[in-house]
Amino acid sequence: MRHRSSLLGGGFLAVGLLFALGVRTGWIDLTPVVCLVVECPEEDGLDFQSLPEGVPAVAGTSAPTPADPPFTLLTQLNRQGGQFSISPAGQFIRESGVLTAAVNDLNEQLTLDRTVPIIVGRACGEVNAFYDPNQREIVFCDEMFGMLSRLFARYEGGAFEDAVLGATLFFVMHEVGHALVHAYDLSTYGGEEDAADAIAAYLLTRNGASQRAFDGAASFQYMALTRAEQNLAFPLWDVHSPDERRFYNLVCTLYGAEPERYAAVARAFLPDLRAQGCADEYARLQRHMERDLGPHLRR
Repeated sequence: MRHRSSLLGGGFLAVGLLFALGVRTGWIDLTPVVCLVVECPEEDGLDFQSLPEGVPAVAGTSAPTPADPPFTLLTQLNRQGGQFSISPAGQFIRESGVLTAAVNDLNEQLTLDRTVPIIVGRACGEVNAFYDPNQREIVFCDEMFGMLSRLFARYEGGAFEDAVLGATLFFVMHEVGHALVHAYDLSTYGGEEDAADAIAAYLLTRNGASQRAFDGAASFQYMALTRAEQNLAFPLWDVHSPDERRFYNLVCTLYGAEPERYAAVARAFLPDLRAQGCADEYARLQRHMERDLGPHLRR
């Protein structure tokens, strides 16, 4: 089995399985929609007629070279009945522009030796998002988007869509963190999963998108609550930290980075003993990121 750096923990998988069947019955229906034109880089290079029957396609098929952007956002296409279709999850993510803007920010800031595709709209058969170091690609699965839509179902209207898209962006940036660890051989003394969370929070905060990191934190809180309601224990052997710990770590990071903005959140969730050290925690994270990512930053 190929190794994949994933955001999925054992407890997360158990919660994800509870939601997997709900993807088709929640607010988003994954019935395929025919879509033959997708706004992707190099879309003109995709020959719809030449692909073998049954072979999945990705819109944007140019071979990556060092001259290409570090990251490119691609949407999975699937052949159905002689036509190609794109899932509503992939369509919604792309049309929102949230990931497109984030990828543009990354490409303005970072350098890589080759392009890492970020693929959305793929049905993976499991609730997951992952970085594959062998293929050097990031995949955000439709099932993951469906689970997030269920977790945030308590929100209404625009707040619901913003939270789902914000958490989607956080988890994609978590996988970007894995990609950077792999590409730059970054040290991860606290464990790679915690490091990927920290890198995601740092990059989002650096780009003025800390709210997206908070949406990711909120999703961990809701995962923990759902697991408690289902009497599911988190496997402490897992390489991922428990959902509750990831939530508190992210809240502390955000409070340390923007104390005025997240003061009320810190008062609500962090004991004084932890909150008092958040500024120092973020300062250390910032120093480490500037040291490790500095040689690879354009600006």
